[in-house]
Amino acid sequence: MERTLCDSHSGKKAETDVSAQKKGGLLPWNCTVKLSVAPAHDSSILLDIYIQAAFVPYLWGLLPGARILFRGLQCKVSRFGNVYCVFIASSDVCILTPPHNSPKHLDSTPKFSIGYLSNIPLQPLNLGQAQVTCHLTCILSLSMQWFCDLCNISTEGRPGECNNSCSSHIGMIKATAKILVEDGTSEVMVFCKNQQVQQVLGLSPKEWEVIQNYIRIKGSICLQHNEISTGARILEEQDLLT
Repeated sequence: MERTLCDSHSGKKAETDVSAQKKGGLLPWNCTVKLSVAPAHDSSILLDIYIQAAFVPYLWGLLPGARILFRGLQCKVSRFGNVYCVFIASSDVCILTPPHNSPKHLDSTPKFSIGYLSNIPLQPLNLGQAQVTCHLTCILSLSMQWFCDLCNISTEGRPGECNNSCSSHIGMIKATAKILVEDGTSEVMVFCKNQQVQQVLGLSPKEWEVIQNYIRIKGSICLQHNEISTGARILEEQDLLT
């Protein structure tokens, strides 16, 4: 199964979308999630299922490798003759089998096996590293700052101005992010830092370098999810990768 975020399939703003905005939905009303699903594990045939943003927060466990049963989908034919389906208010979905968290599906690095997010204890002991197949629901906050390498003070992009006695012109970038993830069994808040932030954003080494160079000049960037209206409040409006 593949998940793709695209523009609204209908192009209309439904009443359910307005309600979702007031409740602080994680996706803007004009977005649609396209799921490309296969009828069998080894099948090369894919069926596209479009789900409006208003329904997405209630649909957990739509992950690659899961066996999923959809009911009550609206079947349509595009102007090119392709068959696709639309998830509507009367549709239903059931996760028959969640993804199997085996070494075949995850990387080969030895990690503590917890199976699913629901197995994480409320007060975990020293579990080391664990790996679970999950979906990134929302980036709640993200911050990247340039710090003086000598006195560990944010220089706001001005080398040598951290304090009067510091003569260092060398610095480092510290990145932190707070995200929500789900695997169909539970939703968990995860804190990431530095190189983990690059992986969360899905940035290539070149894109990550572009952002770092920007922060060296600007000093910092910050993103905070807006829980009152949909989407996120971005303090930096400039697209750094274009």
